[in-house]
Amino acid sequence: DDSNSNYGAACILNVSGSAITAGTPVFFESATTTDFSVVALSSTKAIVTYRDNGNSNFGTGCILDVSGSTITAGTPSVFNNARSDENRVAKLTDTKAIVIHSGYGINFGYAQILDVSGTTITAGTALAFEASRILTITVVSLTSTKALVTYTDLGNTSYATACILDVSGSTITAGTPSALQSSEISNVSLASLSSTKSIMIYNDKGNSYRGTTRILDVSGTTITPATALVFDSATDTVADTSIAMLTSTRAVGVYKDSGNSQYGTAAIFNVSGSTVTLDYEAVFESGITINPSVIALDSTKVIVSYSDNSNSNYGTAVVLDIQTVATNLTSTNFVGITSKAI
Repeated sequence: DDSNSNYGAACILNVSGSAITAGTPVFFESATTTDFSVVALSSTKAIVTYRDNGNSNFGTGCILDVSGSTITAGTPSVFNNARSDENRVAKLTDTKAIVIHSGYGINFGYAQILDVSGTTITAGTALAFEASRILTITVVSLTSTKALVTYTDLGNTSYATACILDVSGSTITAGTPSALQSSEISNVSLASLSSTKSIMIYNDKGNSYRGTTRILDVSGTTITPATALVFDSATDTVADTSIAMLTSTRAVGVYKDSGNSQYGTAAIFNVSGSTVTLDYEAVFESGITINPSVIALDSTKVIVSYSDNSNSNYGTAVVLDIQTVATNLTSTNFVGITSKAI
């Protein structure tokens, strides 16, 4: 929260139709919090991981319990007693998550299991799955015992790379990292479509920073990248991407479109086998949109949260109805909450 010394904060957004009501923000960390990631473990519990700048930049996690619009934060728990950059967390079960981070200094890519009991987090031993510096980390669970991580491998010409992580209890076993393409990518987001298929969206630095998406097929620890689809018509940077699964054959991506005044834009993708096609694109924010993040509420409705640069960088959220937004995107199709508190 920039208005409160960059302390870690969380807020409930209740959705009724297209209306959003924000609860009271709660601070889960009274220090500058960066590189954070949050995932729901159940309908009433979430886990957030982050770099605690107020505690030697250690990797830290916190449980957030939810009752109505009220969030109760547990006591923050250090999972890595060293600087932890780009912390990304994914749910495995209601009581287990996996966190990926880049260690500072040697900069290896690490994975750890976080077991949850009430508000207590118990961290497993960190596994170095990549023995070189990694950036632009994203992770998604495929099953309760398998996760897929993608990243930029600086030890291999900054190629886009992926790795399968198999989980048994608190032990992680990594497959062999696999280069997805012979160029660097950034602004990566990943969503699981099934136990053997994920879809990723990213900025392709090797192709004039074009907005790109592709399917990753998984068999055991083998990852097969399908043919990439360049979905954005502009030649400028597509940045701050996020993608979510609607169904096993449909996904929604959001991003800042630099080819269109940095407006917040949504794209709907259809998936057939390993082929992705663009259904349509639509602007959801006619202003500079920073760090949009999308979550599916159901197969036809999503909520997007972002910082609205055109409105004092206030935290903002909109509900998008996928069934109507394609042909009739107007101010009545979504309602945004714009508030310093959010």
